[in-house]
Amino acid sequence: MTGMDRDTGRVTAVLAANVAFEMLSLCAVAKRGGEVIIGDAIRLPVGTAATGIPDGDYIIGIRPHHIRPQARNGVAASIEGTVLIAELSGSESALHVELNGQTWVSQSHGIHPFKVGSRAKLYVDMDHAFFFDIDGRLVVGGG
Repeated sequence: MTGMDRDTGRVTAVLAANVAFEMLSLCAVAKRGGEVIIGDAIRLPVGTAATGIPDGDYIIGIRPHHIRPQARNGVAASIEGTVLIAELSGSESALHVELNGQTWVSQSHGIHPFKVGSRAKLYVDMDHAFFFDIDGRLVVGGG
């Protein structure tokens, strides 16, 4: 099992036996109070599932259908990254976006055209985020 490279801070493969994985967007974060901090400037709310975990360094994992091009159900947390891949498949859209050195994947109903190389603002449902310790063990998550 691997997690975060302690020298570079980059997320490597994370495996946890008790989580059924589909493609998760993974990112090294610092939890401080009610915020999740990515890099130097990106701040997201912690989400209800992780409010009780101690402050510290974690890896978050978010399923593609919890990262959307439109806010939904009062979700206010947003990220913005560079579009690497934009796919339209029938009535679904998928985006691969670079954010702070990691690739995040969004999958949503509807046609949401983005151009490769453009900036995309996406909304993240942090209530459904997985939190792993830096060794890749599941701490809390899924919502």
